[in-house]
Amino acid sequence: MTTARKIYSLLIMVVAVVMIYITHIDTRYKQSLNPNEVYQKIMGMQKPSRKETARTPKTTTRNRFMNQNILNHTAEQMYEEDKLLKEIKPNATTNVFKLKEANTEVLNKKLPDAIIVGVKKCGTTTFSVFLDLHPSVAMATGEVHYFDKHHNNGIAWYKNRMVPSKPGQVVMEKTPRYFTEPDFPRQIYEEVSKDTKIIVICCEPVQRSISDYVHVIVNNKEIFEYLHSSGNMSHQVVASYLASNTNSERVRHLIDYNYIVNTTFESSVLDRKGSIRTESGLIFQGVYIKHLKNWLKYFPSDQIHIVDGRELKTNPASALRQIAEFLELPPYFTEIGRASCRERV
Repeated sequence: MTTARKIYSLLIMVVAVVMIYITHIDTRYKQSLNPNEVYQKIMGMQKPSRKETARTPKTTTRNRFMNQNILNHTAEQMYEEDKLLKEIKPNATTNVFKLKEANTEVLNKKLPDAIIVGVKKCGTTTFSVFLDLHPSVAMATGEVHYFDKHHNNGIAWYKNRMVPSKPGQVVMEKTPRYFTEPDFPRQIYEEVSKDTKIIVICCEPVQRSISDYVHVIVNNKEIFEYLHSSGNMSHQVVASYLASNTNSERVRHLIDYNYIVNTTFESSVLDRKGSIRTESGLIFQGVYIKHLKNWLKYFPSDQIHIVDGRELKTNPASALRQIAEFLELPPYFTEIGRASCRERV
């Protein structure tokens, strides 16, 4: 036998011995483990029974690690809520992890104690993500849109969209569309609670309008590309086109909120005489005093907190401390890296 063949045979023998040894050690290790003990050490809670696990929908991975009776929150809902939160902030801590931290206490759903009602394009999403970092806040993920889109589903549906909370937590939701609807203050007062705290973020009105204009164009690109290709983007043509295509949900939204925009911001908010189109949704959203008067009809001023959008950008820690005081939360927010916060806003 040649030297090369001897070496090759020796290597095969060594590999075989190592594999047998690894298999033996792995088998002994597995036999020494108690699955329930390992599970409890990792998750800090009791492992669901096989019966409970069998009832868990296949679409979820998180309910394997949670007690259904404690959470009182279906796997499908948590999946959808966490997915929405990931769309808002990819690296955000999802509600499921908050629930795991609170697994020793009974969690329940209730109607919101406070609502961020606006204003659109003034940093409401950023603000809600920052505020949700507070351990005493239970923030509904995404925008609930109960009063403007899902009111027919009933108050039980609204309650079910809230995040399960433990005693002492402030339950919140954020939907900027609420701010400009004149009947929503009354509905919140009567259906949620007269003690509901209202939060409004106000920013510089012209900058808000420009940001809103860009948002409308970007999110309805196909509509305006079609109109632009036709060579006529006058205010009347855009309005006529939208009116004839009401089957589209996006088009209905543009009509409902009077977002009839043109190729430039100026031509969208000014008429031929150079006067401001006050009826335009781009302008109407930023007439803060008009909308605040509606809220003050039902909620006293000490239940309404106005956040300065400029301060939220330049000094978010201060804005968050003020809102924590308004919500009567324990101190939590300290100085945050201002540069990184400005980038997020």
